[in-house]
Amino acid sequence: MINHNSTRRSNGNNHDNTNNINNHVKKSLASSSAVEFSPTKEIDPLDAKIMSLMVSGLPNKQIAGKLKVPLSTIQRRTRKLIEKGMISMRAEVNLQMMGFKKGLIHVYISNGNIDQIARKISLLEPIESVGIHIGNSDMIGNVIYGDSQQLLQTISDIKKIEGVERIVWSEEVYNFTSNDNKMASLLRFKS
Repeated sequence: MINHNSTRRSNGNNHDNTNNINNHVKKSLASSSAVEFSPTKEIDPLDAKIMSLMVSGLPNKQIAGKLKVPLSTIQRRTRKLIEKGMISMRAEVNLQMMGFKKGLIHVYISNGNIDQIARKISLLEPIESVGIHIGNSDMIGNVIYGDSQQLLQTISDIKKIEGVERIVWSEEVYNFTSNDNKMASLLRFKS
């Protein structure tokens, strides 16, 4: 039976899991080639404006017109922002129109190797991605599935992984996207 409650663990393992996650984050940062992000050093106000308008949905030509900057400048800067990893571009499939469902699987672990468990979960076919979290659950898997039987099989497969304590899942019915582009306002520089 699937437990749909989202209450915190009470067996005391939460501290151990938080330490595992903190160690994982430190190790990942130490071994990554990522440069520490500092908005004032990495991007200038023009880049911030370009990013703000991009996340608002404007194409390069309209961004150039709005900022009164040559299109070639916008294209070059956009390419550089992508190369630096500051932004990414990707297409998104309308899963509902394709007959698929989307949901989240919250996984709680007990005294396990969080990386190993996350990798095993990420290899399951309907799992799109797995994020390591600090908070109520240890990791959250984004799942795309065709029917309830496929979802139940995925949950069953995850429960069989050593170190998995429990699972809570939810299915997305629909979502709202704000007309206010909050990301754009986050990217605006204050003069």
